[in-house]
Amino acid sequence: MTISSHKEESMKSFRWFPALLVIAGVIMMLPATGLASQEDYKENISDYFNVLAYNSGSMSMGGSANYFQEGEEDVFEGDIYEYKKKSTTRAFFYSLVIPGAGQFYAGSKIKPYIFFGLDVGLWTATILYNKKGKDTEDEFRDYADQHYIRNYYDDWWNHVIQTDPGDTSRYSHRLPQEKDHEYYENIGKYDQFRWGWDDYLPEWADVGKWNSPQADSSKYFITPHRDEYLQIRKDANDYFDRSTTFLVIAMANHVVSAFDAAFTAKRYNNKLMSGLLSDLKIRMIPRRVDTDIYPQLTLYKNF
Repeated sequence: MTISSHKEESMKSFRWFPALLVIAGVIMMLPATGLASQEDYKENISDYFNVLAYNSGSMSMGGSANYFQEGEEDVFEGDIYEYKKKSTTRAFFYSLVIPGAGQFYAGSKIKPYIFFGLDVGLWTATILYNKKGKDTEDEFRDYADQHYIRNYYDDWWNHVIQTDPGDTSRYSHRLPQEKDHEYYENIGKYDQFRWGWDDYLPEWADVGKWNSPQADSSKYFITPHRDEYLQIRKDANDYFDRSTTFLVIAMANHVVSAFDAAFTAKRYNNKLMSGLLSDLKIRMIPRRVDTDIYPQLTLYKNF
């Protein structure tokens, strides 16, 4: 009985041995299984961060899990704001001096030729009309020197002084001794100087020369020579006025071109900055710190 009972107890213990081996094997495999799961987890996280990209305002999944090689540093060097920015102040003063120069500096292709060509045309017109005005001025002065006799006027003036000295107060202008601008203006502009024109009452004798006709005497104020002189002088003034007008427009063109150049430079900078941002990529990559993995935001710019 004793030996049989001992054998039975031994057999019961033996039946539990395979189960114990299975349990031991499972326990031994757990660490390996746990490590494998942890590595897979880390690789999945790495793949996720490697393929996650933000490009031009949209989220896209793609690329390879090995986009960032081990030990390779793919870092954007420099500042994304480091680009050839155009100075609005410099563009302004460039075009203020030479219209179109600021636009050329700011990268414009057409406006430099428009503003510069307009400036050349305006200055050409200014110079040409000014020259025509001076030539016509010389013409009416030569005409006056031929047909206005200073001695005729002086004789009439002396006659007025001798006959009625108080009557001189009715005449507000005097004829300068020098043939200056005032001289040539007065002889054509004011009726009191009509006596010097060589065709004013030429048929009268010296005795009655200073007596103006009683009937409709106003028609004698503008003689043919005086009328021709006034027309030539008017043409000269018209040429000078046109020259001044083109000069004012040319100055306005400088100012307009200066402000436009500043705006062109500003638009250039905005467009360039917009282009930089449109090609900018934002990627999240994993970085290992000790035993932990953290996401890192990285900016990339394609050139």
